[in-house]
Amino acid sequence: MTFPNIMEDFLRDPTPEHRDRLRAAIMDAPRYDPLVSIAGLLADGSGTDTSTDEAAAARAVIDTIWEHMPALFLSPQAHLHLARAYSTVGAHKFSERERKLAALSLDSIRGDGTGGEDSPYQVLRVEDEYDLLASSRLRSVGQTLRESDERAFDIHTLEDGASLWFELLWRRRS
Repeated sequence: MTFPNIMEDFLRDPTPEHRDRLRAAIMDAPRYDPLVSIAGLLADGSGTDTSTDEAAAARAVIDTIWEHMPALFLSPQAHLHLARAYSTVGAHKFSERERKLAALSLDSIRGDGTGGEDSPYQVLRVEDEYDLLASSRLRSVGQTLRESDERAFDIHTLEDGASLWFELLWRRRS
């Protein structure tokens, strides 16, 4: 099954089964990097062009992010950058689609998890942890890596002392 088919299945029916198949396809993508920095990509790809031509800078953002698809699919931050860039160039239909994909990406991180030790959020990239924290208006004051024989977790300590657990899917050993 091709990536577009897997993606379409998920978009039509975002069940855990389709989500897991999509995550596996993303991790198999040639440019997949769980440590990617979207800001770094945009800086390297001239996506943060400070020229006076906002449309040219927006097109650079669009081109840079699309060059890294499907590896960046389900990245809330990537879809938000695309939404802003499409809005800048007047492609409002595409901008709205990307906003919806950003929300769906956050939902896929939340999945069936609660963020607790027994029910961690599952992430494809470290940046996804911070996207979820920001969208929930939570601030991490510390981060710890905990590993077992089969899985690895980032545990964030929040300002109020609570912990939020994230399973690092690329570190899962099956």
